[in-house]
Amino acid sequence: MEGKSPSKRCCCCTSPKSWMCTALVLLLVSIAFWTQAIWALALYQSLTPVYQELDCSLVNPKVTDFSLNLLNFWVDLETGTACYNPNSYSLTMESVGPMNVYMGDGFEKVATVEDIEKSVLDADSKGGITANVHIQPTSSTWGAVSEAVEDAIAGRETPIYLGMNIGLDVNVDLIFGKMQIQKTFDRKCGFNIKTHFFKVLVGPMACAEKWELINLPPVSNEPFDGKLDLDAEKLAPEEIEKGETLKNWGLGAAMGTGFFFGILFLTFSLYCVYRAYRAVKRLEPSISARNLEMRANQGNEPPTLINRKQSQEEDKIGSKGSKVAIEESNEEELA
Repeated sequence: MEGKSPSKRCCCCTSPKSWMCTALVLLLVSIAFWTQAIWALALYQSLTPVYQELDCSLVNPKVTDFSLNLLNFWVDLETGTACYNPNSYSLTMESVGPMNVYMGDGFEKVATVEDIEKSVLDADSKGGITANVHIQPTSSTWGAVSEAVEDAIAGRETPIYLGMNIGLDVNVDLIFGKMQIQKTFDRKCGFNIKTHFFKVLVGPMACAEKWELINLPPVSNEPFDGKLDLDAEKLAPEEIEKGETLKNWGLGAAMGTGFFFGILFLTFSLYCVYRAYRAVKRLEPSISARNLEMRANQGNEPPTLINRKQSQEEDKIGSKGSKVAIEESNEEELA
């Protein structure tokens, strides 16, 4: 400790190089906080509002296969739900439980659909779930199916009813917590079918909250509007409010700390650059004095190897010149 002077330690700690290294480290830390703040701001804007209502509609049923004769009768139908997800995150839709199918005015169960795959709706994209219904008479359903066969032969309409249970699963990470919405939308729907020249025609689908409230439209060529009301904010107001609170607190804290520390460390970095500049200015007089001293000492130093060679060459040239002068004087005397 005694061998080191305080001036040396101070010079080492406040050298321009040290200040610039510190400024670089602080600048990198500032960039990291600025990146956090900008990311949180972009995420906050994309999650405002935290949930947007899905635009869902029923897919009008269509017949994929059909058979009608004296020995056998069956029909295959395809229906489902199509949705557009306007949110900035993905969510999952699926059919909760089996879908029961009923036929005729007696409302007899003729089929059950269980294998319905769930669908993942990506952010700002379309998707949906599809159900394939196969109706074929059995000993327990022959009454309803035989009635449908009679209606088909007579050209009358036969009602078909579907019990649809749609599950909506929303799971969003909001830094300080998660917004989770798991709700089921129960819909009772139905439509009419009839045959025309051995071709099955399907009417528009109608839905209601109760079976007795369904008013089935007749089979026609009118456009089908199967819009569904799947507003989760009406069914899950507490979850939506909790999600808004988590978004505001979590992303607000991320933005606040990011901008505050980003500006703070950027200020420290600029201060270190200023101190480095001051340190360079402070060292300039001593560097100039040292250069002058070195130039002054160069005159008193012994000649270098190159200077010695130059002096030897000058001596040779001088000796040659003296010899030439002596020879000229001798020639003059002889003359």
